[in-house]
Amino acid sequence: MPLNLEDRRKLIDLLSKMPPFQDVDGRRSVLNAAGLEIFIPRVNFSLATEVFVGLLVSQLEQYGTMEATNEPALFSLLRWADDPAQLGVGDRSFVRRLLGLPPLTQPAGTPPHPPTPTRAVESAAGGGTDKIVILFLAASPTDQDRLRSDQEYRAIDENLRKSDYRDKFKLEIGLAVQVDDLQELLLRHKPHIVHFSGHGSTEGIVLEDHTGRASLVPPEALSDLFEILRKNIRCVVLNACLSEAQARGIAQAIEAVVGMSQEIGDSAAIAFASAFYQGLGYGEDILTAFRLGVNLIRRQGLPDGAAPHLICREGVDARSIKFA
Repeated sequence: MPLNLEDRRKLIDLLSKMPPFQDVDGRRSVLNAAGLEIFIPRVNFSLATEVFVGLLVSQLEQYGTMEATNEPALFSLLRWADDPAQLGVGDRSFVRRLLGLPPLTQPAGTPPHPPTPTRAVESAAGGGTDKIVILFLAASPTDQDRLRSDQEYRAIDENLRKSDYRDKFKLEIGLAVQVDDLQELLLRHKPHIVHFSGHGSTEGIVLEDHTGRASLVPPEALSDLFEILRKNIRCVVLNACLSEAQARGIAQAIEAVVGMSQEIGDSAAIAFASAFYQGLGYGEDILTAFRLGVNLIRRQGLPDGAAPHLICREGVDARSIKFA
């Protein structure tokens, strides 16, 4: 049951604000109550709320039909949420629309359901609003091998949160990214660093189509998009197999780009991302952070230490680029 981008975002935002999703025990109770026990071993309950909910919704969208109900897996979660004790009329009507049910109406004389409080805008150290925005993009199409992008995100998030300059960074995320999403996500978040976790080939990086299957973005189209939207972006990391050619194209416009010269395994990709962003979070320059990423792959005894390549725009010295 694939959702369109707007409905997916609204559903993730709605569920993320519900109390049961705020802690591990609550998340487990939701899956049990919704009849989704089979997903308990498949998800990482320790992730940040929005990340957990986003990955859960994505898995349910892609799973197919539940044997017990003969309905899409996502319906089980939606039916659990369609509860007057948890949601107001407006939110329930949205959930019921996704279920294919008629909307609810507000009874006469009933006060409107209070709006869900929105999160305050995070402020940077020193009280300002400027932060270094890292946009983490992930795609793992249903017709490709599954990737551990959730673990990669967790490693980046954890290392940034522990670093000296944690207050200077803001980590945003886009999941199950479709070809049409890419431009909108870049425009909306205005990132300084773009990190892609997914599949790649010499013919381009792999995003998803509206059915969740693989959709290739050619190198020329990708580099052209970054050239058009290069105003904020200073670094791009393509943590995907055989992405060096795409990285070289993007580096015509962006100061520093990381690509992979060969296939890279999940463990090595996670190790590189973990050490790279730890370096940035402690105030190191791009070159040092890159070298730390490669070094961790080798320290872990993984065979992919030669995969990551750092390419800079002509005239740019990676040692001069710092974010903290």
